[in-house]
Amino acid sequence: MRSIEQQARLGVHIDLAVEAHALLRGDRDVEIPGVAETVEKTDFAHISTIKILDENGARSLGRPIGTYITVEVPEIHEDCVLIEKTAALLAEKLRPLLPAEDGRPILLVGLGNEAAVPDALGPQVIRKSMATRHFFVQMPDQVEEGFRNVTLVAPNVLGNTGLESFEVVKGIKEEVNPSCIVIIDSLAAASIKRVGTSFQLADTGITPGSGIGNHRLALDEATLGVPVIAMGVPTVVHAETIINEALALLKDSWTLDKKKEGAAGHIVPEESARIIDHILEKENSGYTVTPKNIDTITADLAKTIAIGTNLARLHAASIWTTMASTSTSNT
Repeated sequence: MRSIEQQARLGVHIDLAVEAHALLRGDRDVEIPGVAETVEKTDFAHISTIKILDENGARSLGRPIGTYITVEVPEIHEDCVLIEKTAALLAEKLRPLLPAEDGRPILLVGLGNEAAVPDALGPQVIRKSMATRHFFVQMPDQVEEGFRNVTLVAPNVLGNTGLESFEVVKGIKEEVNPSCIVIIDSLAAASIKRVGTSFQLADTGITPGSGIGNHRLALDEATLGVPVIAMGVPTVVHAETIINEALALLKDSWTLDKKKEGAAGHIVPEESARIIDHILEKENSGYTVTPKNIDTITADLAKTIAIGTNLARLHAASIWTTMASTSTSNT
């Protein structure tokens, strides 16, 4: 595995904090000052919570101080029951990040371009979600107990609208005065196995497009003035990652075969690294790859997140069935 510094040198941004933590810790084989990790397991999921506690940890992992929760569900696309179970787990992890109910709305934002399927996660979540602010404004006496004030928006992308996502979100924030903003976006993975299977929640906001090197204005509490929670799932992986993982496996296999044969020859690590760096830097810079069935993967992910966010913003867990069926019917 490459270090954080090597990844950055090759133009690869690591969206998932759990991957950044694993890379850095793996290279140094020591605990990282200013960073704490806890791990949980269920019968279907692996949950990692990484807390960046101070500036030392922030510099090491290359991201702000805060909490980063990763929920990994490797088989989510193989069993429809896991969508509901994962949604309930996401709600459980998201709910403590939301501010206490104060009557103001939650602004749910779906970033991305629905015309580009790997980037369509955010807009698809918005289409499957339930807005309630108009009920609170127009008929507050008829709002059932347990519902929370929610506003939805999918800002689209700069190339289609001429507007930065930040400009759209800030304008709506000024108008509706939300208690917090929850942002959904597609991410880029540093490992093939995490594409479409690893959900990240963070209370530190997001910089749209950073995963593919297309940096925009940050959407966070410092720029927007209210808490910003980011949720996302990797829908692409860098070509650099695929090639690096394949060559690493080939190197391990070749070395093992030579040992079995009793041969003295071996791969020189420095030369191997030099060749890999040359190939990746010169020929594959900027390429990202997505699965051929990304349309069904994204639909599954959007349904999961929509049900999870619907659940998390409710006080009454008994409304689970209603919210789940509403999100499913909006596919």
